[in-house]
Amino acid sequence: MQGKAEMSTRRRLSGFTLVELLVVISIIALLIAILLPSLKRAREQAKDTVCRSNLHQQGLNIQYYLQDNSERLPYIKGEGANNTGPYYQYQVIFRLWPYVKELELYQCPMAMGADKKTGKKRSIRDYLPPTGYVQPGWGLTSTTPKLGSHFRAYKGDSEFIKLFQQRAFPLIPQNVLSNSQIQFIDEIYTEYWYNDWSQGPDFPGINGSPINRLRYPESTVLVSDAIHEVPRHNGGKHLVFVDAHVDWYKQGRVYDDRPGLVCRDKEDFDSFGNRPYWAWGLRPASNPMDGLGGCSPN
Repeated sequence: MQGKAEMSTRRRLSGFTLVELLVVISIIALLIAILLPSLKRAREQAKDTVCRSNLHQQGLNIQYYLQDNSERLPYIKGEGANNTGPYYQYQVIFRLWPYVKELELYQCPMAMGADKKTGKKRSIRDYLPPTGYVQPGWGLTSTTPKLGSHFRAYKGDSEFIKLFQQRAFPLIPQNVLSNSQIQFIDEIYTEYWYNDWSQGPDFPGINGSPINRLRYPESTVLVSDAIHEVPRHNGGKHLVFVDAHVDWYKQGRVYDDRPGLVCRDKEDFDSFGNRPYWAWGLRPASNPMDGLGGCSPN
């Protein structure tokens, strides 16, 4: 009996065999391989949800702005004569600041890294504008600043100075205005693009325009989650419309830049014949608007 007890004790203390360990490790590895893609999708879905929430809130803020400013859309200053572009996109932050005082609202959680399909960076601030642009009145020395400089606040912006003096941005050091080495306020920036289409002699504008000039407001885009060329969310982008609703569109639907296309192949017309998305909803089907030139919907 004593011998049997000792054998039983040794059997219990022997632990797992090598085969058993390998089986357990294989099962764990299989579970990880199954779960990792799901976790990645869940993270991307969470970021997508945050982005949509940011954009919807901005759409609501623009509605509040309209009510307080005689039904005019937010105005964005542009460079050069006659308020031509590129436009200082960050100024929308100042226009909407009275309604939601959160800088995080202007930061897309997917605005990092590069798009896997195109290899293009998702951050607006990584792109260069055409050469020859200058910054009149801002005290800048470079004639070809990064496009990102139009999405980051200038220290010399009168709207920034006014809000800064009101202590609207406590995260900005108090000596920022007297520091000659500072040109841009890196903490105040937007990763979203705001429709800066300005009024011309024969077409309605969006930038600072009365809302009643828009022919089809429910089809008119006010905000995009990225600049035109870069998809940020699953091969496409979110758009905010005048009524504050947010929709996702694939990249070719909003900005079809495939090489070798003829006009009839273009995807990025609205139902009235306007293209691309920053010109959606501006004219009726009898007199559509082509935002890029050179093509018509027929």
